[in-house]
Amino acid sequence: MTVPLLVLVLAARLAASPVCSFECLSASESNLAICAPVAQQFSMEVTDPGAGLVGFQFTHAGPAAVTMTNFYISDASDLVTGFANAPWTAPGAQFASGGPDISPALTLPVGFVQEFKAQAIAGSSLSPGETVTIHMALAPGSTTEAVRLALIDSQFRVIVATLGIGGSGRTQYLEASCCEQVPEPRAMGLVGLGLMGLGLRRLAATKHTRRRPAHEPTFSRGGRNGSPCRKPESSC
Repeated sequence: MTVPLLVLVLAARLAASPVCSFECLSASESNLAICAPVAQQFSMEVTDPGAGLVGFQFTHAGPAAVTMTNFYISDASDLVTGFANAPWTAPGAQFASGGPDISPALTLPVGFVQEFKAQAIAGSSLSPGETVTIHMALAPGSTTEAVRLALIDSQFRVIVATLGIGGSGRTQYLEASCCEQVPEPRAMGLVGLGLMGLGLRRLAATKHTRRRPAHEPTFSRGGRNGSPCRKPESSC
Protein backbone atom coordinates (compact mmCIF):
# COMPACT_ATOMS: atom_id res chain seq x y z
CA MET A 1 0.00 0.00 0.00
CA THR A 2 1.45 3.38 -0.98
CA VAL A 3 1.90 6.12 1.59
CA PRO A 4 -0.88 8.41 0.25
CA LEU A 5 -3.35 5.50 0.20
CA LEU A 6 -2.38 4.53 3.75
CA VAL A 7 -3.05 8.08 4.94
CA LEU A 8 -6.48 8.11 3.28
CA VAL A 9 -7.43 4.76 4.82
CA LEU A 10 -6.42 5.88 8.30
CA ALA A 11 -8.19 9.21 7.90
CA ALA A 12 -11.38 7.35 6.96
CA ARG A 13 -11.06 5.22 10.08
CA LEU A 14 -10.68 8.31 12.25
CA ALA A 15 -13.89 9.76 10.76
CA ALA A 16 -15.90 6.81 12.04
CA SER A 17 -19.39 6.83 13.46
CA PRO A 18 -19.92 8.49 16.84
CA VAL A 19 -19.97 6.28 19.91
CA CYS A 20 -23.48 6.01 21.38
CA SER A 21 -23.95 4.64 24.88
CA PHE A 22 -27.14 4.70 26.98
CA GLU A 23 -28.17 6.56 30.11
CA CYS A 24 -31.04 5.79 32.51
CA LEU A 25 -34.17 7.96 32.39
CA SER A 26 -36.48 8.75 35.33
CA ALA A 27 -34.61 6.48 37.68
CA SER A 28 -34.69 7.07 41.42
CA GLU A 29 -31.37 7.43 43.20
CA SER A 30 -31.63 3.92 44.59
CA ASN A 31 -32.55 2.46 41.18
CA LEU A 32 -29.90 4.52 39.38
CA ALA A 33 -27.15 2.61 41.18
CA ILE A 34 -28.60 -0.59 39.70
CA CYS A 35 -29.57 0.82 36.31
CA ALA A 36 -26.40 2.68 35.32
CA PRO A 37 -24.01 -0.33 35.18
CA VAL A 38 -26.55 -2.38 33.20
CA ALA A 39 -27.24 0.50 30.78
CA GLN A 40 -23.57 0.43 29.83
CA GLN A 41 -24.09 -3.00 28.31
CA PHE A 42 -26.13 -1.45 25.49
CA SER A 43 -24.67 0.53 22.59
CA MET A 44 -25.83 1.95 19.27
CA GLU A 45 -23.97 2.66 16.03
CA VAL A 46 -25.19 4.54 12.97
CA THR A 47 -24.54 2.63 9.74
CA ASP A 48 -24.84 3.50 6.06
CA PRO A 49 -26.54 0.67 4.12
CA GLY A 50 -26.96 2.90 1.04
CA ALA A 51 -30.10 3.10 -1.13
CA GLY A 52 -31.29 6.21 0.71
CA LEU A 53 -31.37 4.49 4.10
CA VAL A 54 -29.72 4.95 7.48
CA GLY A 55 -29.20 2.08 9.91
CA PHE A 56 -29.23 2.02 13.71
CA GLN A 57 -27.36 -1.00 15.01
CA PHE A 58 -28.24 -1.88 18.59
CA THR A 59 -25.96 -4.22 20.52
CA HIS A 60 -26.60 -5.90 23.86
CA ALA A 61 -23.15 -6.94 25.09
CA GLY A 62 -24.44 -8.60 28.28
CA PRO A 63 -23.99 -10.43 30.56
CA ALA A 64 -26.95 -9.16 32.64
CA ALA A 65 -30.21 -10.96 31.89
CA VAL A 66 -31.92 -7.76 30.73
CA THR A 67 -33.75 -7.44 27.41
CA MET A 68 -34.49 -4.55 25.02
CA THR A 69 -38.07 -4.42 23.73
CA ASN A 70 -38.98 -0.99 22.28
CA PHE A 71 -37.41 1.88 20.33
CA TYR A 72 -38.58 5.50 20.23
CA ILE A 73 -37.26 8.12 17.77
CA SER A 74 -37.41 11.93 17.98
CA ASP A 75 -36.29 13.71 14.80
CA ALA A 76 -36.31 17.48 15.33
CA SER A 77 -34.48 18.12 12.04
CA ASP A 78 -36.76 15.98 9.84
CA LEU A 79 -33.85 13.88 8.61
CA VAL A 80 -35.85 10.66 8.18
CA THR A 81 -39.31 9.89 6.83
CA GLY A 82 -40.07 6.55 8.48
CA PHE A 83 -38.98 2.97 9.03
CA ALA A 84 -37.85 0.75 6.15
CA ASN A 85 -37.21 -2.95 5.47
CA ALA A 86 -39.24 -4.10 8.47
CA PRO A 87 -39.33 -6.49 10.21
CA TRP A 88 -35.78 -6.47 11.51
CA THR A 89 -34.45 -9.71 12.93
CA ALA A 90 -31.87 -10.76 15.50
CA PRO A 91 -31.00 -14.37 16.39
CA GLY A 92 -33.62 -14.43 19.15
CA ALA A 93 -35.84 -11.46 18.31
CA GLN A 94 -37.87 -9.78 15.62
CA PHE A 95 -38.85 -6.11 15.59
CA ALA A 96 -41.46 -4.18 13.61
CA SER A 97 -42.67 -0.59 13.47
CA GLY A 98 -45.53 0.54 15.69
CA GLY A 99 -46.97 -1.65 18.41
CA PRO A 100 -48.92 -0.95 21.60
CA ASP A 101 -47.49 1.04 24.49
CA ILE A 102 -45.98 -0.87 27.36
CA SER A 103 -46.49 -0.28 31.08
CA PRO A 104 -45.46 1.98 32.61
CA ALA A 105 -45.78 4.31 29.62
CA LEU A 106 -42.80 6.40 28.57
CA THR A 107 -42.68 9.82 30.20
CA LEU A 108 -41.12 11.89 27.45
CA PRO A 109 -38.05 13.91 28.44
CA VAL A 110 -38.03 17.65 27.79
CA GLY A 111 -37.71 18.35 24.06
CA PHE A 112 -38.34 14.75 23.02
CA VAL A 113 -41.18 14.48 20.50
CA GLN A 114 -41.99 10.86 19.74
CA GLU A 115 -42.37 10.53 15.97
CA PHE A 116 -41.51 6.88 15.35
CA LYS A 117 -41.80 3.74 17.45
CA ALA A 118 -40.79 0.10 16.97
CA GLN A 119 -41.44 -2.91 19.15
CA ALA A 120 -40.38 -6.54 19.49
CA ILE A 121 -42.83 -9.01 17.92
CA ALA A 122 -44.58 -11.77 19.86
CA GLY A 123 -42.80 -11.14 23.14
CA SER A 124 -39.32 -11.47 21.67
CA SER A 125 -36.55 -9.06 22.66
CA LEU A 126 -32.89 -8.24 22.21
CA SER A 127 -31.05 -10.49 24.65
CA PRO A 128 -27.41 -10.55 25.85
CA GLY A 129 -24.95 -11.18 23.02
CA GLU A 130 -27.38 -10.14 20.27
CA THR A 131 -27.37 -7.31 17.71
CA VAL A 132 -30.17 -5.94 15.56
CA THR A 133 -30.11 -3.17 12.93
CA ILE A 134 -33.19 -1.02 12.31
CA HIS A 135 -33.41 0.83 8.98
CA MET A 136 -35.05 4.19 8.33
CA ALA A 137 -35.57 6.08 5.07
CA LEU A 138 -33.62 9.31 4.70
CA ALA A 139 -35.54 12.46 3.80
CA PRO A 140 -34.69 14.10 0.43
CA GLY A 141 -31.32 15.84 0.76
CA SER A 142 -30.52 14.11 4.05
CA THR A 143 -27.44 11.92 4.61
CA THR A 144 -26.19 9.39 7.13
CA GLU A 145 -23.54 11.89 8.22
CA ALA A 146 -26.27 14.47 8.92
CA VAL A 147 -28.00 11.96 11.21
CA ARG A 148 -24.73 11.28 13.02
CA LEU A 149 -24.17 14.97 13.63
CA ALA A 150 -27.77 15.44 14.76
CA LEU A 151 -27.32 12.66 17.31
CA ILE A 152 -24.28 14.43 18.73
CA ASP A 153 -26.21 17.74 18.87
CA SER A 154 -29.33 16.05 20.38
CA GLN A 155 -31.43 17.06 17.37
CA PHE A 156 -32.03 13.37 16.70
CA ARG A 157 -32.75 11.30 19.81
CA VAL A 158 -33.29 7.61 20.51
CA ILE A 159 -34.88 6.01 23.58
CA VAL A 160 -35.14 2.26 24.22
CA ALA A 161 -37.24 0.31 26.70
CA THR A 162 -35.69 -2.54 28.67
CA LEU A 163 -37.10 -5.25 30.91
CA GLY A 164 -35.38 -6.63 33.98
CA ILE A 165 -33.33 -3.71 35.32
CA GLY A 166 -34.06 -3.48 39.05
CA GLY A 167 -36.21 -6.58 39.09
CA SER A 168 -37.84 -9.19 36.91
CA GLY A 169 -40.43 -7.70 34.56
CA ARG A 170 -39.66 -4.08 35.47
CA THR A 171 -39.49 -1.56 32.64
CA GLN A 172 -36.66 0.94 32.49
CA TYR A 173 -36.15 3.51 29.73
CA LEU A 174 -32.68 4.41 28.44
CA GLU A 175 -31.71 7.29 26.13
CA ALA A 176 -28.82 7.16 23.68
CA SER A 177 -26.01 9.58 24.42
CA CYS A 178 -23.75 10.13 21.43
CA CYS A 179 -20.40 11.88 21.27
CA GLU A 180 -17.69 12.29 18.69
CA GLN A 181 -15.35 9.33 18.54
CA VAL A 182 -11.92 10.17 19.93
CA PRO A 183 -9.18 8.71 17.70
CA GLU A 184 -7.01 6.11 19.38
CA PRO A 185 -3.42 7.30 20.06
CA ARG A 186 -2.10 4.37 18.06
CA ALA A 187 -4.18 5.34 15.03
CA MET A 188 -3.07 8.97 15.34
CA GLY A 189 0.55 7.82 15.47
CA LEU A 190 0.11 5.80 12.29
CA VAL A 191 -1.37 8.80 10.52
CA GLY A 192 1.58 10.90 11.68
CA LEU A 193 4.05 8.33 10.37
CA GLY A 194 2.18 8.16 7.08
CA LEU A 195 2.27 11.94 6.62
CA MET A 196 5.96 12.04 7.56
CA GLY A 197 6.72 9.30 5.04
CA LEU A 198 4.82 11.18 2.36
CA GLY A 199 6.80 14.34 3.12
CA LEU A 200 10.15 12.52 2.98
CA ARG A 201 9.17 10.90 -0.30
CA ARG A 202 8.38 14.27 -1.86
CA LEU A 203 11.58 15.79 -0.47
CA ALA A 204 13.66 12.99 -1.99
CA ALA A 205 11.94 13.44 -5.35
CA THR A 206 12.63 17.20 -5.24
CA LYS A 207 16.33 16.69 -4.48
CA HIS A 208 16.62 14.12 -7.26
CA THR A 209 15.14 16.60 -9.73
CA ARG A 210 17.56 19.35 -8.68
CA ARG A 211 20.62 17.12 -9.12
CA ARG A 212 19.64 16.11 -12.65
CA PRO A 213 21.83 18.04 -15.13
CA ALA A 214 19.83 20.26 -17.42
CA HIS A 215 19.97 19.35 -21.09
CA GLU A 216 21.59 22.14 -23.02
CA PRO A 217 20.86 21.88 -26.74
CA THR A 218 23.63 23.03 -29.11
CA PHE A 219 22.93 25.57 -31.76
CA SER A 220 24.57 26.49 -35.08
CA ARG A 221 24.76 29.85 -36.68
CA GLY A 222 22.81 30.55 -39.83
CA GLY A 223 19.28 29.53 -40.54
CA ARG A 224 17.49 29.23 -43.81
CA ASN A 225 18.94 31.65 -46.42
CA GLY A 226 21.81 32.41 -44.03
CA SER A 227 19.66 34.33 -41.52
CA PRO A 228 21.42 34.85 -38.18
CA CYS A 229 18.98 32.72 -36.04
CA ARG A 230 19.68 30.13 -33.35
CA LYS A 231 18.37 26.69 -34.25
CA PRO A 232 18.75 23.45 -32.32
CA GLU A 233 20.84 20.82 -34.07
CA SER A 234 18.55 18.09 -32.71
CA SER A 235 15.22 17.88 -31.02
CA CYS A 236 16.46 15.48 -28.35
